[in-house]
Amino acid sequence: MPSSNTTAAVQGAKHLCDWNCVLLCGCPLQVSLQTAKSLKDDRAAEQCRDLTAVLHLLIHITQSDLSAANDLEAPAGTGTEQPANGHAASAADDAGIIAGVVLVGLNIVLPMINAELLQFPKLAQLYYSLLSYMLEVYPKAVTELPQHDFGSLMASLEWGLLSSDTVAVHCSLEGLAGLAKYQLQAVQTFGRGLAGQSAGNRSVVSHFQELLLRRLLLEETPQEIVEMAADAVLPLLLAEPASFGALSASMTAAAGARGEVRAATAVSKALSQLGSWLQQHAEQVAAAPAGERAASIVMRNATRQFRQQLSQMVADVRGLVCLR
Repeated sequence: MPSSNTTAAVQGAKHLCDWNCVLLCGCPLQVSLQTAKSLKDDRAAEQCRDLTAVLHLLIHITQSDLSAANDLEAPAGTGTEQPANGHAASAADDAGIIAGVVLVGLNIVLPMINAELLQFPKLAQLYYSLLSYMLEVYPKAVTELPQHDFGSLMASLEWGLLSSDTVAVHCSLEGLAGLAKYQLQAVQTFGRGLAGQSAGNRSVVSHFQELLLRRLLLEETPQEIVEMAADAVLPLLLAEPASFGALSASMTAAAGARGEVRAATAVSKALSQLGSWLQQHAEQVAAAPAGERAASIVMRNATRQFRQQLSQMVADVRGLVCLR
C-alpha cells in the first residue's frame, strides 16, 4: 500500500474511532436507567435491541481492526517491503485506539448485561463473540480495566462457560484460553499479567482452574467441550501450579460428598496423574531452547498431548461420578 494511502487509512480509522467514542458515550442516556430488576418482558426486549445495536457497532470496529492489520502486511512473494518503522508505530497506535473504543463500549454494556438478557440467543452470541475477541487480541488492555469492570467482565465470562448455549460456551472457552496464555507468558517473563485483579478472596487463575475442572469431571459435558476446554485448562494450570494441590483435595471431597467412595478414588487418581504430567511438562518447558519459536513449538506439542490426557481422564472418571 502506498505511503500516502496508508497514512490516510490510519487517519480515517482514528476519526472513525473518535466518532464512535462520542456515539457510545451517548448510549447510557438512552438505556442506563433501565435496570434488570425492573424490566418487564417488553422492556427487556427493548433493551436487548439497544444492546444488540451497540454490540453490532463494536463488532464492526473489530472487523475493521482485522482488515487494517491485513492491509498493512505485505503480500508474500511480491517483493514488497514491510511497512517502515513509522508506519508500524502508527498501526500499533491505531490498534490501541480501537482497543480503547471497544473497551469504552464494553464499559457501557457491562452494567446492563445480566443473566435475563443473555437468555436472548442473538444478544448472547454477539456479546460472547466480542468478549472472545477482546480476551484473545487485547488481553493486556482487559487486565488493566478497573477492578469493578474487570469483575463484571469475568462474571459474564463465567456465565458463558456454564451456559447451555453452544456458541456462548465456545466463545467463552476461546476467550479464557487467550487470557490464560497471556497470564502464562506474563509469569514466564516476570510481567504484570493479572496482578491487581482477583476473584473474591482468591486469584482469577485458581478460580477458573476449579470452575473448568469441576465442569469437566463432575458434570455431564459434551466431548467437543472437553477438547476445547483443554486449550484453556493447560495454560491456567501452568500459570499457577501452586493452586493445584488444594484444588485436587477440594474436587476429591466434592466427588465423594454423597458417599460415592469409588468416584472420589477415581477423581483423586486422575488428578494425581494429571499433576505428575504437569510437573513433567513444566520441566520440559524449562529445558526448552530459548526463543519464541521454540517455546511456541513446545507449547503446541504439549497442548496436543494434554487434550488426549484430559479426554482420557474425563472418560475414566465420568462413569463413576454422580452427575448433578
